[in-house]
Amino acid sequence: MSNLQRQLAFMPQDIGFYKAETLAKRLSQVNPNVQVEYVNQALTAENAVSVIEHQDLVLDGCDQFATRYLVNHICVELNVPLLSASAIGLQGQLFMVEGDSACYACLFPPENQADE
Repeated sequence: MSNLQRQLAFMPQDIGFYKAETLAKRLSQVNPNVQVEYVNQALTAENAVSVIEHQDLVLDGCDQFATRYLVNHICVELNVPLLSASAIGLQGQLFMVEGDSACYACLFPPENQADE
């Protein structure tokens, strides 16, 4: 409930349901011509390649540096485009990694991140 004011794709009736599944349904309602796949499991070093390897684009909205760096690393390794978004308060950033461009870890080295 406390996240609804900053997550525009969700409504009060979505509370109690998985975010990934709810968002996939919402995106399909908005555009029935897109194919949306979702995974209701934590992304780990053990499953990241199998989750990401067949994707056309990865949308990252996680709120943990460890997960963000893992997603970035696997997307760069597999050459899968990554659109990474984050926000704190009224400020946000959107970052696209594609092909031979700089990656998230290039701009924000892990060793410079003190905490989550």
